[in-house]
Amino acid sequence: MTADRMTAIAKAAAVAWGGCRGTPRLVAQRENTVFDLRLADGTRVALRLHRQGNVDPVAVGAELAWTEALAEAGVACPAPRRTLAGELAVDCQGQLVSAVAWIDAPPLSEAPGDPVQQHHRLGATLADLHSAADRLRLCPVPRRTWKRDDLIGEVPRWGGHWLNPALDDAERTLLAEARDAARRQLAAVSHPDVGLIHADTLRENVLDDGALLWLIDFDDSGFGYRGYDLATALIQQIDLPGWERRAEALLEGYLSRRPDAAPLRGDLAMFVLIRGLATAGWIVDRAPHDDPRQRLYAERALAAARLYLGG
Repeated sequence: MTADRMTAIAKAAAVAWGGCRGTPRLVAQRENTVFDLRLADGTRVALRLHRQGNVDPVAVGAELAWTEALAEAGVACPAPRRTLAGELAVDCQGQLVSAVAWIDAPPLSEAPGDPVQQHHRLGATLADLHSAADRLRLCPVPRRTWKRDDLIGEVPRWGGHWLNPALDDAERTLLAEARDAARRQLAAVSHPDVGLIHADTLRENVLDDGALLWLIDFDDSGFGYRGYDLATALIQQIDLPGWERRAEALLEGYLSRRPDAAPLRGDLAMFVLIRGLATAGWIVDRAPHDDPRQRLYAERALAAARLYLGG
């Protein structure tokens, strides 16, 4: 779909929220297409055109209901903006559309400041998210799960890491060895810390306004391991100098708010591996086989495997 066509749909959809001022501005085109839009009442929102062909309206409604409750509980996340009819999302010309509050802040990857301190703040933010989620009294939320079989089972949700075309046979063997060890470690945990998680806490999904870190893009949110959220916040930087200090700062920030989660200290390398394996499979069907990103995600998984097995 062309940018002009998506802009026209965004403007037409805005009528459900009372209309908009000016032309919607396209700001992102990833899993969802996002527009910066000023509603007729002056409110600035992020209008999201949810990806066609791979979206469940019930799941989107559950995501928005959850983030609405989180925002009301004081969690720093963009509150959904309901339509004039009180709906969380609408269908416009066959396209599911929703709107959330605009957060005027840069992503963590572009925000100034000491990365170690940023990770401490992020750890505390994730702890607050998890604690708030546990306190919510929502009707059952029909969200996906991010548990062992979803992540490192025989048929992972995002596809098998072993199918990544950038891997050679020796590398596939190494990843399989690490995966099997992680399966055994997870199976030995009698009471894992599982609950509602963000599940995609990449640096581009964390905005820093200088005072608060805001979590955005809850598309992948669901029920899963709390350690997976921390691992996702680290996987992009696993090959950067100072990674260990950032990982420790993230943990310290998290445990400062959730001290009962101390077992995570011994499990973090496992969860970093699990995220690395998941995304090495995720990229397979989302980019050509000769795309450099295939190797990028494979390298992260390999680095995580060496870290895990070496630990």
